[in-house]
Amino acid sequence: MPFANDQFSLVLNSHFLFLYQQQFDEQFHLNAIKELLRVCQPDGRIRLYPLIGLDRNPYSKLPQLKEEIQRFGHTASLQPTSFRFLVGATHYLEIRKA
Repeated sequence: MPFANDQFSLVLNSHFLFLYQQQFDEQFHLNAIKELLRVCQPDGRIRLYPLIGLDRNPYSKLPQLKEEIQRFGHTASLQPTSFRFLVGATHYLEIRKA
């Protein structure tokens, strides 16, 4: 992305990453999150929604992805949301940059 490092306190990714989980592999998702982390300020937050695909199935690699994020010292947690764009999309992933 054409932004400087540590530019934003809140980074939102809506209706892209996991919605198209059949088109993009696990490495693509990890690389995209690393890029979001790059532009996020320390102690900033990244929010990713939805966590399901167009087929309404949850992103199957989410536990491994959360572990990888935490391995780099960041926190990753599921947060409930009342926003309902897709049936079953009841949570978003919040990453807090270390």
